[in-house]
Amino acid sequence: MVRCEMVKLLDPKNDLVFQKLFGMKKHKHILIAFLNAVLRLNGLEKIKDVSFEEKQLDVTLLTSEKLSILDLHVVTETSININVEIQLVNQYNMIKRTIFYLSKMILSQLKKGEDYSSLSRTITINILNFSYLEEENFINNYIYHNKITKKILSDLCEIIFIELPKFNNAHKDYNDKLHKWLTFLANPSGEEIQDMAKTDSEIKEAMNVLYNISSDEELRRLIDLRELAIMDEQNRLNGAKKEGIEQGKADILIKQLVKKFKTLPDEYRKKIKTLSEETIDVIATDIFDMESVEDLKKYI
Repeated sequence: MVRCEMVKLLDPKNDLVFQKLFGMKKHKHILIAFLNAVLRLNGLEKIKDVSFEEKQLDVTLLTSEKLSILDLHVVTETSININVEIQLVNQYNMIKRTIFYLSKMILSQLKKGEDYSSLSRTITINILNFSYLEEENFINNYIYHNKITKKILSDLCEIIFIELPKFNNAHKDYNDKLHKWLTFLANPSGEEIQDMAKTDSEIKEAMNVLYNISSDEELRRLIDLRELAIMDEQNRLNGAKKEGIEQGKADILIKQLVKKFKTLPDEYRKKIKTLSEETIDVIATDIFDMESVEDLKKYI
């Protein structure tokens, strides 16, 4: 039976909770079940065992100004390298960052003197708590293939993106293992999961582990700190994005003013770059009624 104590369940999407849930050797069978669901492996293809090092979580890294990413790197019994990470904050660099780390994973497999035949299949799984790709599907797989014929060149490298907001809006098939796991990540307290746990031993075990994690007061304290760090990072990125939009609008306005008046003194250029987005919008609207560059004085 799934435990029903009055414990407020922690969010398994929190990357620290995710690590404690899937990244511990004592219940690695939960991770194996999750990977088999994501990779759609059945029968003899199923992953049977994985090896990995448990992360030693440093509180200074968990709460640092530069938010570190908690990923999980495992090797299967058939030497497939898999990296799993869950991202809560859109840092607007996922594709290039993923390709970079995938390349590092491949490079790290080669020891001095070994040839390329020793390279193993490498997969990176990115679980995103935000929409990122211009795709309708909530899960998208990428490998090397011919652009015209679509014939696969190699499956040595594979990148998988799972976008949870898109899954939340998708039709659910609770006979589908992946749908079960993503429902668990999205809302472990929901009635659907309680029902699934009655018939699915892997989901039931994951629920019990999550209850244990959620009952650990020291861990809850660390997770509170982690969530504050994540919120700070999100606010920083939102601020940077807003600043970037304002800066972009300022540059466009300066070009418009130069085009209209043929010149624009440096003092005006500097002041325009410090203006709010709202003020820039007002000037851009009024620019057609301005008779000289001196008309800017009433705005800045």
